[in-house]
Amino acid sequence: MVLKPGMFPVLPMGPLGPFKDDSHIRADNERTANEVKALEYSTLKIPYEVFNKRFRSSQKEIDKLNHRYATLYNTIDAKLPKNNDRIPASTISHYIPATIERLSEISNNLRTSIDTEIAVAQDMEKRLQYFQEAENAKIQPEVGAFRKERIDRMIIDHLYRTGMFETANMLAEASRIEEISNDRIYQEMKRVEDGLRARDLGPCLDWIFDNRSKLRRIQSDFEVEVRKQECIEMIREDRRIEAIKWIRKFFSTLDKEQWDKRDIPQLMGLVVVGKNTNVKHYKRLYGPERWNYLIAKFRQESAKVFQLNKQSTFSTCLQTGIAALKTPCCQRSNDSKCRCSVCHPDVYDLAEGLPIRHSSQSLLICSHTGEKIDEDNIPMMLPNGYVYGQNAINEMTNEKNEVVCPRTKDTFQKLDVLRVFVL
Repeated sequence: MVLKPGMFPVLPMGPLGPFKDDSHIRADNERTANEVKALEYSTLKIPYEVFNKRFRSSQKEIDKLNHRYATLYNTIDAKLPKNNDRIPASTISHYIPATIERLSEISNNLRTSIDTEIAVAQDMEKRLQYFQEAENAKIQPEVGAFRKERIDRMIIDHLYRTGMFETANMLAEASRIEEISNDRIYQEMKRVEDGLRARDLGPCLDWIFDNRSKLRRIQSDFEVEVRKQECIEMIREDRRIEAIKWIRKFFSTLDKEQWDKRDIPQLMGLVVVGKNTNVKHYKRLYGPERWNYLIAKFRQESAKVFQLNKQSTFSTCLQTGIAALKTPCCQRSNDSKCRCSVCHPDVYDLAEGLPIRHSSQSLLICSHTGEKIDEDNIPMMLPNGYVYGQNAINEMTNEKNEVVCPRTKDTFQKLDVLRVFVL
């Protein structure tokens, strides 16, 4: 016998959720906003954060170039007489090439920055148009196609976030949704992860430099961990004097609380014992676990930089779906053909720790036929305790008026089958 949650009225589904119904109290625009925020957050948030990052980076670069030009301008201005007297051209002529060069730098930088920002803005516009077309879809094939693409995008995003980049790229190409799959951002993350796996901190430091302002805003300690790893590698190569200078350079500004929290005293101890140590406390810093920690830490911090949730949308939706089917009767089944999705051996581990859906009305399903058990298909119990619907009992009865239990293969007389009353 399988116990399932109560049945509820099923609303006709639109591409972004249920169509507006008389019983649906939320306004249509509010419903759409909530659906997009819950299911399409990363699709819209990542390009916005990229645009914000490009704008701020361009602004800093242009300010830097403007400062260089202003310095040169002030130098030229200081050479000019204050009373408008004539001066030899040679006094300022050698400044002209430098002035032209710096103005060209500003012009080229502005052009490049504008082109980059326009490209990102066009990417955002494409995504908004994509969702607008999906929301206006009325034909069932169009709605179904959008739903399938949404699932594919969720899976692709989950694969990217778990480091399965090649599989994600293959699925994005097969689904023809590369333009809205955030592949460029995740490819950059892949480059950093590949570098960390190869024990190369260069790509990671480049990423930190590009996102330093955002990392500081979220009070991230990722740069400290990477600098610690640089110091560990120096000690591994027996460059302990350089390691001491490194600690003074990057960690001297930390207060006592941060000094202890980031295990800097342990790093100082590693400088003392050197690379040839058998002390577990220090030896584990040389192990591969340290690099695996940096990879996991990078994934966590990169998600924070783009303001993504800790779990992917796919993971959240999957757990929500499992919780919606989970009942107090659910337990692990060794039968791979189990009809209950939650009890299935491949799913039950995912269901552990998830809440049970509240249901005011339960529905009994016959485990043999899959039919609903009600007054037209009353529940019947075999002597071994297994319960089936009346239709299943009739189906399992042989010519000798015997019933064979499909679970245990035990044989019983049909007269021994008892009716079950459900309160």
